[in-house]
Amino acid sequence: MENKQKIEKFINDSLNSGEVITFFNWECPPRFLDNGQINYLIDLNQIFRGQKIDKFTEIPRVIAQRDKEIRILKFLNKLGIKYRFVKIIADTNAIYLAPESITRYGRNKITRSFRRFREKIKISLKKYPVRTEVYFFTDLINKYTRLYNRSFNKAYSLLEGGQGLVSNQILRQQLKRTREHVGIQDSTYANEFSIRTIATYAAEGMVFNKLSQTKQFSNCIWLNIEEVDNRTITITNSLRTKEGIQPLPMIFLT
Repeated sequence: MENKQKIEKFINDSLNSGEVITFFNWECPPRFLDNGQINYLIDLNQIFRGQKIDKFTEIPRVIAQRDKEIRILKFLNKLGIKYRFVKIIADTNAIYLAPESITRYGRNKITRSFRRFREKIKISLKKYPVRTEVYFFTDLINKYTRLYNRSFNKAYSLLEGGQGLVSNQILRQQLKRTREHVGIQDSTYANEFSIRTIATYAAEGMVFNKLSQTKQFSNCIWLNIEEVDNRTITITNSLRTKEGIQPLPMIFLT
C-alpha cells in the first residue's frame, strides 16, 4: 500500500460515519503500432475477444483481468464499507501521450472509437458484483482542466530540462517500459513518449488530490493490478511531493 495511513482513515471513516470510498483503476483505449506510430483506430470486436493486433496491443482489464477484479470486489463487499468502483477511460492518452495520432487520423475518428470502447467496457461490467461507473478522464476532470494542463506542462518542462522531477533511474525505467510495453523503438520518439507519460502521471496525481475532495470521487484509492512497482508511485506523486501534498493512496494487487 502507498499512504497506508490515509487508506486506514478512509476505511475507518466509512465504517464509522458512512463516508464513501472511491476505488478506481484505468482502462486504456487499445492501440497498435502503425509504421512505428500509435494508432487508436483498432478493431474493437477483435480486442474484446482477447485477440491482439500486435504483441504490444493492450487487452482491456475487463477482459484480461476480469476474474481478479471480480474477486477483489467480492472481498470489498464483505468488509461492510461504503464504496464505489470506477473505471476511468484514459482518453487523454491521444491528447497528451500521442498527439501526433490526432494529427494523423483526426480527432473525430479517434473520439468515436473511444466512445465505442467505453460502451463495450460498460457491457463487460454487467457481470461484476457491484455497479461500476465508467468515465472518460476528460469528463471527470472537466472542472480541473486548467490544473491538469498546468501540471502537465510544469512536469514536462522539468523533465525536458533535466531539472530533477524524477531520478535518472526512474527515467531509464520508464524508457524501458515504453519500449517493452508500447513497442516504440525509435530513440527520439521513445524518449519523448516516456517524458510525456511521466508528465501525465504527475498531472493525474495533482488532479486526484482535488477529485478526492468531491462527492463524485470522494476518498479515492487507486486499485492497481498492473504496475506494481516503485516507478508508478514515484511518477504519480512527483509533483505532489514538490508541492507538499501527501502521496496518492494506492493499493497494489499482485
